[in-house]
Amino acid sequence: MSQSLAFDSVADILAGRKTGQAVRLRGWVHRARSAGKMAFIVLRDGSGVVQCTIKGGVADDASLEAAKGALIESSVSLLEGTVAADERAPGGFEVKATKFTLHQKAEPFPLRGEQGTEFELDKRHLWLRSTELSAILRVKHRMYKAIHDFYAAEGFHQVDPSVITTNACEGGSTLFTFEYFGQTAYLSQSAQMYLEGCIFGMPKVYSITPSFRAEKSRTTKHLTEFHHLEAEYAWWDAEDSRVHQEKLVTYVAHTLAKDCDGDLRLLKQDPARLLKIGTFVATEGGQDEAGKRFPRVDYAWCVDELKRQGFHVNYGDDFGVPHEKALTEGRVNPMFICDWPAKIKAFYMAEKPGTDRVFCSDLMAPDGFGEIIGGSQRSEDIESMKRRLIAQWHAMGESTDAEDRKQFAHERKAIEDRLAKAAGGKAPSGEAVDAESLRPYEWYFDLRRYGSVPHSGFGLGIERLLRWFTGQEHIRDMLPYPRTPARAYP
Repeated sequence: MSQSLAFDSVADILAGRKTGQAVRLRGWVHRARSAGKMAFIVLRDGSGVVQCTIKGGVADDASLEAAKGALIESSVSLLEGTVAADERAPGGFEVKATKFTLHQKAEPFPLRGEQGTEFELDKRHLWLRSTELSAILRVKHRMYKAIHDFYAAEGFHQVDPSVITTNACEGGSTLFTFEYFGQTAYLSQSAQMYLEGCIFGMPKVYSITPSFRAEKSRTTKHLTEFHHLEAEYAWWDAEDSRVHQEKLVTYVAHTLAKDCDGDLRLLKQDPARLLKIGTFVATEGGQDEAGKRFPRVDYAWCVDELKRQGFHVNYGDDFGVPHEKALTEGRVNPMFICDWPAKIKAFYMAEKPGTDRVFCSDLMAPDGFGEIIGGSQRSEDIESMKRRLIAQWHAMGESTDAEDRKQFAHERKAIEDRLAKAAGGKAPSGEAVDAESLRPYEWYFDLRRYGSVPHSGFGLGIERLLRWFTGQEHIRDMLPYPRTPARAYP
């Protein structure tokens, strides 16, 4: 069919802009039933679904027969008719068809909503036709635009760091390793370090890139491939960063509430919930002033609060899903958990003088949706970073996780072999091995040697934020083709 022909959209019909008018539609059969000389087709065109009636005497015989024989997901090349308001119809409108033409009569559709999640994931390429997944992806599309609009207004520059790197950002056995033309390289866990290199030429930068984590977590909030919004800014400290994060999350939430009303309601979410984000709630603490509506709570306070609630948790422990849910249950706003112990945080976070803490915070979404942002003030102390990198590397070798120990042994042997070859077969000392393990970070240390300034930044999980905003059970539905430890197909 010629692309020059004009077609109307279901969205315009559902918005009441076509009532009483003749329309031309095309799309797919979302639902179908027939009785006698009448067929009822629910048509989906990507912008919405609308009920269409094909009635003998109104439509021609060929149209009626085609509609009566159409199976779910058959493609409709042309449906002509007149729009009428009808409270009984889904969406409140109906198209009374005069013509109905199939492009292809589909085979019986394999997804019936009863075969279970794994079967549906195997058929993900077909499951994507569901109205719920389409709504989520439309909200995500609008979320990306809101983010770019926000950063344009804030004077940031978007940059595009590589996802191929020779050094670990978060480290451990969670790196995807591959051979890169004769050398070992990794798929990036974070663009943070590369962004830090950009702020000396452009003081405020951000990126949205894929990130990869090889951890074998099978929770409702973990993926092995996800999308990272990351930002870095010169001259800002940890609290400047928190104010910025709060402003960003509030702006995006309010934008989606206003622009995605229909899709949010389809997902059984009240847009008013998003409009409440960023409002002052006295019972949640914080300060009643612009830029500080998300409560700031200390890590040590959280440990005490979890103990009070009956959890077996000690100072220095990380928090899991049950802990995050207990701390955020019933809140309107996310909360910042601030100043974590250095030993459970990354080597690049600035240490708080006279303490065992670092200047950092994790932003926790309410009701167990968990961490959506991790941010910190970055260290300018090269020797401190070296010391902590080596300590974290050795901790892998002493880990209770077999994969961590295996990764450490592999890395150590590779370094020992390389040093021994350079020294004519002489075995290297432990100090030499430790020093060599830092070589991939030399470029990162250079950033501190030539005009270093205080700076901060954060990483936001796009799919985690979207899951919270859309109120969905599992993060895998935030992507068209999710990747988990158990799934790389289709």
